[in-house]
Amino acid sequence: KRIKIYDAEFNVLELSYINKEIDLLIDFIRKRKKEFLISNDFIPWDFYNKYNAKKYIDKGYLNIKDNIGFLYVRNALKCFGYNGGHYQRAIWKIKGTEKSLWFPKLYENKNWNNSLSDDMKKIEMKKTDNSLLGLVDKHEWIVFAHYKDFLGQIVYKFLGEFHSSKELSTEYNHVFIRKKTNIILKDYIRI
Repeated sequence: KRIKIYDAEFNVLELSYINKEIDLLIDFIRKRKKEFLISNDFIPWDFYNKYNAKKYIDKGYLNIKDNIGFLYVRNALKCFGYNGGHYQRAIWKIKGTEKSLWFPKLYENKNWNNSLSDDMKKIEMKKTDNSLLGLVDKHEWIVFAHYKDFLGQIVYKFLGEFHSSKELSTEYNHVFIRKKTNIILKDYIRI
């Protein structure tokens, strides 16, 4: 939403008009908040805990409805028992399981042209030069996508658990389908 302060000829609008637009926007925000509260989808802003792994470890699960993002890869890893320092690789194997965490850039970059479907249920992986990826192996990824949020902050956004699809993949384009939107953390932490 934007509040216009200039007319078509770039003249500043009357203050009374701008104030009316501000009031309309505030009413819109209040109505949206009420709708989210009624549908139980409201997520209050919590600056101090927004990117804190402990918040989700204490909850015991990750759910895409919670709009989870971490500032660093290691914060996502902590949810799965990682106790080390800085970590910058795109893949981390969860000990004692067949699953891994994957931190893909879901946009074209130097080596990869990965994409996420509009419904967020399918990831396609291919190289920027369209070279061979090889045969499709069985992969089960818990995905935290490299993502720029609304404020321009780079975060690793939780997207769910994705499994490789041999039916939809080729040797040049691997496809992963989302299977879970909720991850119970105790199922992955081995003590």
